[in-house]
Amino acid sequence: MWFHANNALVEIQQHYAILIVLLSILTSCIASYTAVSLSQRLGKNSLINPTAWLIMASIAMGLGIWAMHFIGMTALQLPITIHHNYPLTIASMIPAFIASFLAFYVANQPRTNTRMLLMGGFFMGLGIIAMHYLGMAAITPTHPVIMQYTLWLVILSVIAAGGISILAIFILHNVAKKTFI
Repeated sequence: MWFHANNALVEIQQHYAILIVLLSILTSCIASYTAVSLSQRLGKNSLINPTAWLIMASIAMGLGIWAMHFIGMTALQLPITIHHNYPLTIASMIPAFIASFLAFYVANQPRTNTRMLLMGGFFMGLGIIAMHYLGMAAITPTHPVIMQYTLWLVILSVIAAGGISILAIFILHNVAKKTFI
């Protein structure tokens, strides 16, 4: 939530532009499909090194995660002007890339156990959370305002990111040997 810095009791009204939110979801779906398609090439005989497929899948997924967040945040309508600290905004991509790399690496191992998949999902969730909060830290309002987080919502977001990431890793691991295109 956003509050006026001069009076922390006055909440700044906000809403989201639904079409931009839908665009962010569509972007994420396209990036996820691309990333999974690329990761399925890991076990196939090709002229391209398997590590290159892993890196390309990680970049596609990392960019998709980051783009969904960035586009989704542009849907936030505030009565104040905000800018972005571009070096920090760009740096917020790094956790998404690293998390995606770890997730695809773990999910595509031929001898992966449940513990490894849980760890892969856990690190993917951490990467998403790190990307989100770095991206939020990159927002610089032009007016004196305070951005305040609600503890239970932060905890819920961490649990959701981790849980969904773990589920995604298990699904990805189970379909790693199948091709859908």
